Amino acid sequence: MGYRIAVCVKPVPEPEQYDRITINPLTKTIVREGIPMVINPADKHAIEAALQVKEKYGGQVTVFSMAPLSAEGNLREALAMGADEAVLLSDRAFAGADTLATSYTLAAGLGKYGVFDLVFTGTESADGATSQVPAQLAEELGMAHLWNVKEFAFESERVIPGQSQDRKRVPGVYSCAPRPAGGFPGIEQAALYDHCGSNEGQEKTFLHSKQW
Repeated sequence: MGYRIAVCVKPVPEPEQYDRITINPLTKTIVREGIPMVINPADKHAIEAALQVKEKYGGQVTVFSMAPLSAEGNLREALAMGADEAVLLSDRAFAGADTLATSYTLAAGLGKYGVFDLVFTGTESADGATSQVPAQLAEELGMAHLWNVKEFAFESERVIPGQSQDRKRVPGVYSCAPRPAGGFPGIEQAALYDHCGSNEGQEKTFLHSKQW
């Protein structure tokens, strides 16, 4: 039967072009126009962890992102990496959200799609780098939270080593640390193929929050 697995990702400006970022003097928000948006590098570790759990234990991986509609391409990349579904939570009301508002919105979005056994995130975003959203998300969802997870397995095989060995019951929110070595399965293919199907029974689906 497997597990229902959610991954929360954030599109961020291409880190190599951060010198082009400016701040709107009136709204005090980041101006990203003209800078390519990519999946937050740390969040790709979360996608990888989710796909590894799916491959080993079975289940379905759904990627969630709170972002402008222009982030659709980033979520299609996540689908090409191997995720089964992608959900884009997009509304002008979300603009300029702080970490508390972001975690609240993500939790509400996950709740619209049912109950998840496992929720994976990165440890921090490349632009804000607060590391606050994962713990706040866990609080909103009423789940346990473990940060800096470097490996994931169920106790019948191995416990979860983070900074130190720890045990958490599922369901839970797990913030994944970078792998010490190796790449991300599927990234090369993600750059070449668009595996995104429609919401009509095809293998991959892409859902907008406007379907709520």
